[in-house]
Amino acid sequence: LVPKKELGVARAQLTRLVNWALAEDENFHYYQGLHDIASVLLVSCGEPSAGPVLLQLMRHHLREFLREKIDGVMTILQLMPPIIDAEDPTLGQFLRQADIGERCHFALSWVLTWFAHVLDANLGACARLCDLFVASHPMMPMYLSVAIILHRRRDVLATECDFPEVHSVLSKVPPNLPWEQVIRQALKLFKRYNPRQAFKMAKMPYPEQSLCVQYPYEYHQKPQYSDSYWLLYATEAEKSHRGGPMKVRKIRDKDVVPYILRPTMCVVEVAI
Repeated sequence: LVPKKELGVARAQLTRLVNWALAEDENFHYYQGLHDIASVLLVSCGEPSAGPVLLQLMRHHLREFLREKIDGVMTILQLMPPIIDAEDPTLGQFLRQADIGERCHFALSWVLTWFAHVLDANLGACARLCDLFVASHPMMPMYLSVAIILHRRRDVLATECDFPEVHSVLSKVPPNLPWEQVIRQALKLFKRYNPRQAFKMAKMPYPEQSLCVQYPYEYHQKPQYSDSYWLLYATEAEKSHRGGPMKVRKIRDKDVVPYILRPTMCVVEVAI
């Protein structure tokens, strides 16, 4: 994510950032992949801002991953097969025949690192997905994982129905994926199979006490803005942006789905 000549400085900053965040809570346990998310924040925000952002994520979105055992993330992965079956029975049957299993282990690094590990050379995609995950339910990486698999159904079904072959294809994320299209699909999946319904489909108890389902967090609360305020805000944002006009639209969904203005300038959440 950074030029080679700056690697030494960046590594020192990353070590400092992760160690500082871990020291803030004795119950935090480092997991392999936390530094991938931290590196995206570091490059995108700079060290002074990345620290508070990372700490907030560790207290909420990433909290289940920072426990002594990662049972929480393994549970989340078990929700993927039922959703795939519901959306594409042919693909679901193929994956079962290939002995991929119920836990979809190939997606473990995707969820744990917010895809930063497999997209480490693509800062734009990493930052875009980080935007999505920060502004969404903590289980959104799982829904995006399902959306990627569904999008790549042709590649998967064209593979020999054998565990090593299928697992190899599924483990890779093509760098040229149409991310906005895949993101839209993930948001639709979330709306169609919300977390409570996903657990029911997987015949698993709903983890009421898990931070993964205690959403929205305090920084996701919907502001009570009127329709006219939204239009005024969008107009002022367009005027103040120096890089050119921005695409702005209203959000007419009852769920908390913030729309991030591109190029990223701010996050706007509106209840209409």
